[in-house]
Amino acid sequence: MLDATAICNSSTAHARFQKWTQAGVFEKMWKRGLTHYDELLGIEWRWQSMDGARTKAPLGGGKNRS
Repeated sequence: MLDATAICNSSTAHARFQKWTQAGVFEKMWKRGLTHYDELLGIEWRWQSMDGARTKAPLGGGKNRS
């Protein structure tokens, strides 16, 4: 849908995304956001939790094994 806008075409956006990812732009933004939030409201760094799930794709799909 990006191609339908006057912003830029999708291949340009993808190339920039890849370049910014390699340059660490999004990681820097994440760290600055965490730091800012910690300064405003505080983060309880001593207690952290992570959750996740691994399931099959809802519509299945072929196996991609070599």
